[in-house]
Amino acid sequence: MRQSNWLMRITTLLAAGLCGAIPVLTMAAEAQLEEIVVTAQKREQSLNDVALTVDALTGEALRDKHIDNMEDLSHAIAGFTYAESQWGTPVLTLRGVGYSDTSLAASPAVTAYLDQAPLSFPALVSHVNFDLERVEVLKGPQGTLFGQNSTGGAINFIAAKPTNTFTAGETVTYGRFNAVTQEGFVSGPISDTVSVRFAERTETADGWQRSVSRPGDSNGSVNNRMGRVLVDFHPYDGMNWELNINGWQDQSQPQAAQYVGINLQHGPTLKPAILDTEPFAPANDQAADWNAGLPRRDNSMYQIALRGDVALPHDLTLSSISSYIQYNRDEAIDWAGVPAPINYNLETGNITTFSQELRIANNQKEQFRWTVGGNYEHDSIFQLYQYHYNDSSTALALPGVEQNNFDAAQTSRTAAAFANTEFDFAPAWSAKAGARFTQTDLSVSECGYDYTPPYAIGDLFYEILAAHPGPYPPGGCFPINNLGYAKDGVAAGDPGRFTDEFDQNNVSWQVGLNYKPEPGMLFYANVSKGYKAGIFPITGTSVWKEYLPLTQESLMSYEPGFKLTLLDNTMQLNGDVYYYDYSDKQIRSRVIDPIFGDLDALQNIPKSSAKGAELELQYRPVPPLTLGLAASYMDATITQFSGINGAGVTANFSGTQMPFSPKFTVNGSADYVFPVSGSTNMFMGATVTYRSSSCAIIGCETNPPNATPNNITLFLIDSYTLVDLRLGLKTDTWQVSLWGKNVFNTYYWNDVNPSFDVVSRYAGMPATYGITASYKVH
Repeated sequence: MRQSNWLMRITTLLAAGLCGAIPVLTMAAEAQLEEIVVTAQKREQSLNDVALTVDALTGEALRDKHIDNMEDLSHAIAGFTYAESQWGTPVLTLRGVGYSDTSLAASPAVTAYLDQAPLSFPALVSHVNFDLERVEVLKGPQGTLFGQNSTGGAINFIAAKPTNTFTAGETVTYGRFNAVTQEGFVSGPISDTVSVRFAERTETADGWQRSVSRPGDSNGSVNNRMGRVLVDFHPYDGMNWELNINGWQDQSQPQAAQYVGINLQHGPTLKPAILDTEPFAPANDQAADWNAGLPRRDNSMYQIALRGDVALPHDLTLSSISSYIQYNRDEAIDWAGVPAPINYNLETGNITTFSQELRIANNQKEQFRWTVGGNYEHDSIFQLYQYHYNDSSTALALPGVEQNNFDAAQTSRTAAAFANTEFDFAPAWSAKAGARFTQTDLSVSECGYDYTPPYAIGDLFYEILAAHPGPYPPGGCFPINNLGYAKDGVAAGDPGRFTDEFDQNNVSWQVGLNYKPEPGMLFYANVSKGYKAGIFPITGTSVWKEYLPLTQESLMSYEPGFKLTLLDNTMQLNGDVYYYDYSDKQIRSRVIDPIFGDLDALQNIPKSSAKGAELELQYRPVPPLTLGLAASYMDATITQFSGINGAGVTANFSGTQMPFSPKFTVNGSADYVFPVSGSTNMFMGATVTYRSSSCAIIGCETNPPNATPNNITLFLIDSYTLVDLRLGLKTDTWQVSLWGKNVFNTYYWNDVNPSFDVVSRYAGMPATYGITASYKVH
């Protein structure tokens, strides 16, 4: 209630200020809003001319507001949520559309791109947010131009490009928890035809989490390094090549969970002794716990991307985008939030992905504009997991069984052809249509095995549970073929490696109508259908049925909207409403495994829907002052689903809220810049972010029957309000600022997970603050 009152007061003040200012302020030309040029439709356009719902943040806005990571970005975009997961893979959701599986091979519903080259898996997005020209967030299905796995939308990171004259810059930040961030770039021509830009960033910080059980022990230290080299080559008019080589290394400590509840894996009769004495974490963002020596991380990624644009006869342009990515993971993650080995995971793995797109477009100033093309992508993912649950109820139920090792190798090949058209059929009217055919071939190989003497789990399966008992061969695959028929040389009832493959195809499409009665006015209506590819669950299990694939999901979207430039270009007002008809949504749930008990699983939800409205306002009443307000209402609901939810509850969940779908999100900002002497300006600003409550799992409103405590809704993500402040001085060459994020130290969390006997939260960052200094040479 306290946070809601904060929101009401701030919103009322903003609204009153706007309404009072409009009649009396003089609209000077110098107060006009700056134009933002985007490539949301794979061509350069003014943001206000794009007949889609697109939020764009310039590189300057990202730096001034200290938007340094994906969680910061989610706080700046209405309807966009970020969740930290127990696997270390972020869960991104737009307008209630996301994918909450968090394995390395998780294919998202919101796909990210760097300069139009796909970052096809959430793990690849971790450290691209530096030295950027802008970020574009496209809402709604983007299956026509951007392909499958973008039913929720797409996020385009646009790197700052090489310049035609020499320029360089350096930025240094020091903040709370001894956080030091250093970022620099050098850019300029090295010949008449070649320009280069080098950019790098390092991040270090002490741990911000404090152990509940071990005073003085901390977690969450930061040690990241990022780099990017861009080369632009213009051999002659009509040909341009852009080479982007980038990479990063992350040796930080993964966030530890907060132990907030008990939900026993094997029912109420088997309870680990530590849960009788271990206190629940207090409502303090820094309080957590973990096994000593955990967590740890050593992950890295590099990408080589090459884009070429060649002018062809008849005013056509051929574009080619090639990308190769190699990602490596080595992590130790503690899920439980207690100082005992109830549940922790050692994980190694890698992703190798190659993509190629070719497209041809005519002159985009023509009355009839078209783009046709195709793309191919090949992905290989390998994951090796070691589950450790020494002090869990599973270990009590199966004496001697304390860990489960499994690996998964997955390969996907995707080929697509697409076309997009737009036609100005009357002075103020245009129509558009596009479609993409996609064929995906997916194969998987999964195995659970035991290589630790005395091979207790292997012996359990081979000598007791299997239909044809025998001595366990160390390292042999123990999950049992319970499909009822022999497959790949493994008889029904026998243990062995699960292998399978399946092919799928779909046609995503979009049609739309645009009306632009005069400059600065755009009304549009779009109908589109998008798909997310089917998947194999990546899981540790005892039986093959839990490996079977999920079908592809589809989303039908209906969305009218408007973009209005008002008051002599000092105000921009954008709005839209939407309705999503969602079929076969892929979602994380649970399954009652016959050996391990209550385990993570994936299921298709037959029917769900989302409807909502968004409003975005940018207003510059006088040159020094810029006001912003972005608000979203969303009602994302499970329409039809009976099954087991993520907490292990079996029920009919029709009518319940979709995960990570707050009904209300609001972002308000005010920035004021004024001269103090000569070329020096002072600036000050504030940002207020509000998120209403949401669910971490479907059916979060009901606790599991044997869970404790029962006086809180364990899997609910409470509403919260965050306030950021900034103040500084700047000229054309230097800038110094003081800043604070979450300055009132609001305790909030963005995810809640069931985890082998316990319920654990992932808290947001506490109050952070610091000083930033930058210098630029022109």
